[in-house]
Amino acid sequence: LSCERARLADGDRILELGCGWGSLTLWMAEHYPNARITAVSNSHSQKAFIDARAAVRGLRNVEVLTRDANVLDFPTGQHFDRVVSMATIVAVVDVVLLTVLSTLMAFVYNIVAALVGGLHVTLTDD
Repeated sequence: LSCERARLADGDRILELGCGWGSLTLWMAEHYPNARITAVSNSHSQKAFIDARAAVRGLRNVEVLTRDANVLDFPTGQHFDRVVSMATIVAVVDVVLLTVLSTLMAFVYNIVAALVGGLHVTLTDD
């Protein structure tokens, strides 16, 4: 569904930022065999993992670059038809959701503590 919404097409030059362990990278390579996928990860172990999986599957349309996605420097004239970034967006959403949930739980805890006069726990060996 994400690839449909991104309007990816077989034959596109696709740049994936923050590819993680390559699940989307490998899926795109299999489903768009004439596309050229350039995936960016800042992890050498993730690059090795994706390269190995691509080799086992016979995918020759994947290139994994190990570098900071915030500082990309491509040769003059190189361009991409589409840029995707699923893992990065999911990570940001996770952080935002965890922050919201922890703030909400702290708020609820403070209300409950105020209503019952604080929380008292007594441990006994009876």
